[in-house]
Amino acid sequence: MQATQVKTVVDPVCGMTVNPAAAAGSFEYKGDTYYFCSVHCKNRFSAAPEQFLNNPAVSAAVPIQIQRTESRATRQS
Repeated sequence: MQATQVKTVVDPVCGMTVNPAAAAGSFEYKGDTYYFCSVHCKNRFSAAPEQFLNNPAVSAAVPIQIQRTESRATRQS
């Protein structure tokens, strides 16, 4: 028995991997079809496609800086 490999694409807004057959929506722009994980991502893209196509860093997740403080257990010792 051979497993069927599903072709996936990347949502240009959030970067999530999407199965086109199960996508929440699609949008055609300049002859290419883009698929989305949610209607929210599709709506953001359709409002300003060039923002996401010309600057992928706009949609990339940006790590945040976390500063850890002393825990209560440490302070009570």
